[in-house]
Amino acid sequence: RRDQFRLGYYEDRTSSTMEMSSKLVGAIMTFVARCERNHQYVGFSDIGNHIDHYTMKYKDGGRAWLLPKCFGNDDSAVDAFIEHLIHQGALAKDIMTRSYGCPIPSFQAYLIERARFTSEELCELDPMTS
Repeated sequence: RRDQFRLGYYEDRTSSTMEMSSKLVGAIMTFVARCERNHQYVGFSDIGNHIDHYTMKYKDGGRAWLLPKCFGNDDSAVDAFIEHLIHQGALAKDIMTRSYGCPIPSFQAYLIERARFTSEELCELDPMTS
C-alpha cells in the first residue's frame, strides 16, 4: 500500500511538461545522480549547460528530448524549465553548498525510469564528452 501512495505522489509531482520531455528530465536526473555519487556540486548553470547539450545532441530524437514550447524559445527557457523542476520537487537547492540535487532519491529514480532510455542513449548519457 505504501508503494501505491509513493507512486501516486510521484505521479502528482510529475507535470505534463515533465511527461512531454521525459527523456530530457531523465537525462538531467541521471546527470545529477552521477554528480551526487561522485560528491560533485551541481550549479544552476551546470544543469542549464546539460539541458543545452541534450537538446542539441538529440534534437532529432523526438519531443521527449526537447524543452516544452510553453517555456519559450529564448535563453530564459532553460532557466524557466529548471525552475519548474525545482517547483515540482525534482530538484532542490542546498543552501549550504549553493548546489542542486534531487531531494528524494526514489523520485529521481522514478523520473529516470520514466524516460525509458535505450541502451544506446544510456551509454551516451555518460559525461558530456560523448
